[in-house]
Amino acid sequence: MLEKKRARVEYTKLGKDSAIVIKEMILRKIKIDENKVQCPFLFIAAKKDIGCPPEIVMQMAGKYNADYQEFDCCHHFFLNKNWKDVADGINKFISIHVC
Repeated sequence: MLEKKRARVEYTKLGKDSAIVIKEMILRKIKIDENKVQCPFLFIAAKKDIGCPPEIVMQMAGKYNADYQEFDCCHHFFLNKNWKDVADGINKFISIHVC
């Protein structure tokens, strides 16, 4: 968990588009046909994420028949001390799925 002061600084660095897209997906304003998705997907969950709990991320991975990884961290996993574990998981996924 981040200190409140640092969390505010990091929040200012986030792109606003990401939040808008997620909101539109949740409100079903954006329709995604999972049958048309042709590339490999990796869904990453953070055990301590209360905004998007691992159970929800796992369901999304199942919907897209995608890979799923869960890490012991909070939502903004690259701000956690164990961010290298997440990076290593992503790197392993890429090395398996890139020709």
